[in-house]
Amino acid sequence: MRGELAEDDLRLLAALCEGLLRSGGVGEPVSTREVADRLGLSRKAAENRLARLRTRLSSLGVDGLQGTSLGIPEDDQPADSPASGSAANYVAHLGRLAYANGWVLDEDLRLLG
Repeated sequence: MRGELAEDDLRLLAALCEGLLRSGGVGEPVSTREVADRLGLSRKAAENRLARLRTRLSSLGVDGLQGTSLGIPEDDQPADSPASGSAANYVAHLGRLAYANGWVLDEDLRLLG
Protein backbone atom coordinates (compact mmCIF):
# COMPACT_ATOMS: atom_id res chain seq x y z
CA MET A 1 0.00 0.00 0.00
CA ARG A 2 2.87 2.38 0.73
CA GLY A 3 3.72 2.39 -2.98
CA GLU A 4 0.26 3.79 -3.73
CA LEU A 5 0.84 6.88 -1.59
CA ALA A 6 2.04 10.19 -3.03
CA GLU A 7 4.46 12.39 -1.11
CA ASP A 8 1.56 14.64 -0.02
CA ASP A 9 -0.22 11.56 1.38
CA LEU A 10 2.91 10.55 3.28
CA ARG A 11 3.27 14.09 4.66
CA LEU A 12 -0.35 14.00 5.84
CA LEU A 13 0.15 10.59 7.46
CA ALA A 14 3.45 11.70 9.02
CA ALA A 15 1.64 14.62 10.67
CA LEU A 16 -1.17 12.32 11.81
CA CYS A 17 1.24 9.71 13.18
CA GLU A 18 4.12 11.92 14.31
CA GLY A 19 3.67 11.04 17.99
CA LEU A 20 3.45 7.33 17.20
CA LEU A 21 6.55 7.48 15.03
CA ARG A 22 8.58 9.38 17.63
CA SER A 23 7.46 7.12 20.51
CA GLY A 24 7.78 3.73 18.86
CA GLY A 25 4.02 3.26 18.62
CA VAL A 26 3.02 4.43 22.08
CA GLY A 27 -0.10 6.60 22.22
CA GLU A 28 -2.64 7.57 19.61
CA PRO A 29 -2.68 9.51 16.34
CA VAL A 30 -3.36 13.21 16.74
CA SER A 31 -6.60 15.04 15.94
CA THR A 32 -7.51 16.67 12.66
CA ARG A 33 -6.94 20.07 14.28
CA GLU A 34 -3.40 19.04 15.28
CA VAL A 35 -2.71 17.78 11.75
CA ALA A 36 -3.91 21.13 10.41
CA ASP A 37 -1.71 23.06 12.84
CA ARG A 38 1.34 20.92 12.08
CA LEU A 39 0.95 21.36 8.33
CA GLY A 40 -0.08 25.01 8.40
CA LEU A 41 -3.54 24.28 7.01
CA SER A 42 -7.02 25.31 8.02
CA ARG A 43 -8.95 22.63 9.85
CA LYS A 44 -11.31 22.34 6.88
CA ALA A 45 -8.41 21.80 4.46
CA ALA A 46 -6.98 19.08 6.71
CA GLU A 47 -10.42 17.44 6.96
CA ASN A 48 -10.78 17.49 3.18
CA ARG A 49 -7.33 16.02 2.58
CA LEU A 50 -7.88 13.27 5.15
CA ALA A 51 -11.30 12.49 3.66
CA ARG A 52 -9.83 12.23 0.14
CA LEU A 53 -7.08 9.92 1.39
CA ARG A 54 -9.67 7.83 3.22
CA THR A 55 -11.79 7.47 0.10
CA ARG A 56 -8.78 6.59 -2.04
CA LEU A 57 -7.52 3.95 0.40
CA SER A 58 -11.00 2.48 0.68
CA SER A 59 -11.22 2.23 -3.11
CA LEU A 60 -7.89 0.38 -3.07
CA GLY A 61 -9.39 -2.23 -0.77
CA VAL A 62 -8.45 -1.00 2.71
CA ASP A 63 -11.19 -2.18 5.05
CA GLY A 64 -12.41 -0.32 8.10
CA LEU A 65 -12.39 3.28 6.90
CA GLN A 66 -15.96 3.73 5.74
CA GLY A 67 -19.25 4.03 7.63
CA THR A 68 -20.51 1.10 9.60
CA SER A 69 -17.27 -0.83 9.14
CA LEU A 70 -16.03 1.04 12.22
CA GLY A 71 -19.04 -0.08 14.19
CA ILE A 72 -20.34 3.39 15.06
CA PRO A 73 -24.01 4.00 14.28
CA GLU A 74 -24.60 7.18 12.30
CA ASP A 75 -26.88 8.48 15.08
CA ASP A 76 -23.92 8.44 17.52
CA GLN A 77 -21.66 10.60 15.35
CA PRO A 78 -20.96 14.26 16.06
CA ALA A 79 -22.95 16.69 13.93
CA ASP A 80 -19.73 18.41 12.80
CA SER A 81 -18.18 15.17 11.56
CA PRO A 82 -15.84 15.73 8.60
CA ALA A 83 -16.78 12.25 7.50
CA SER A 84 -20.10 13.42 6.06
CA GLY A 85 -22.35 10.65 7.26
CA SER A 86 -19.80 8.01 8.18
CA ALA A 87 -17.80 7.31 11.30
CA ALA A 88 -16.17 10.42 12.71
CA ASN A 89 -13.30 8.56 14.30
CA TYR A 90 -11.92 7.29 10.99
CA VAL A 91 -9.02 9.73 11.37
CA ALA A 92 -7.63 7.96 14.45
CA HIS A 93 -8.33 4.60 12.83
CA LEU A 94 -6.54 5.71 9.67
CA GLY A 95 -3.53 6.75 11.75
CA ARG A 96 -3.42 3.43 13.59
CA LEU A 97 -3.69 1.50 10.30
CA ALA A 98 -0.99 3.60 8.65
CA TYR A 99 1.41 3.09 11.53
CA ALA A 100 0.68 -0.61 12.13
CA ASN A 101 0.94 -1.52 8.44
CA GLY A 102 4.08 0.49 7.71
CA TRP A 103 2.42 2.92 5.32
CA VAL A 104 4.16 5.73 7.20
CA LEU A 105 7.72 5.36 8.46
CA ASP A 106 10.14 7.28 10.66
CA GLU A 107 11.87 8.53 7.50
CA ASP A 108 8.64 10.33 6.52
CA LEU A 109 9.08 12.75 9.42
CA ARG A 110 11.53 14.61 7.16
CA LEU A 111 8.52 15.69 5.10
CA LEU A 112 7.31 17.77 8.03
CA GLY A 113 10.23 20.16 7.77
